[in-house]
Amino acid sequence: MWEAINFYVRKLTASGGNSTEVVTIYKVANWFGTGSTVILMLILAIISKNNAVRISLIIFILIRIALNFSYLLTS
Repeated sequence: MWEAINFYVRKLTASGGNSTEVVTIYKVANWFGTGSTVILMLILAIISKNNAVRISLIIFILIRIALNFSYLLTS
């Protein structure tokens, strides 16, 4: 996925695209990646029978979401 995005961004910047478009593309890709990761970890937490695994996955979900929000606030 990231290779396709990087290819598109390189093509966009070569054709005179502005930095606002590039930043928007990377923000959308970041949210898509975070969303798919969170959904997958949530599904694994639901189907897991082990409570330690569930707790770990929930912690990782919270960390992933917090890091994504901190990225948005700094960019």
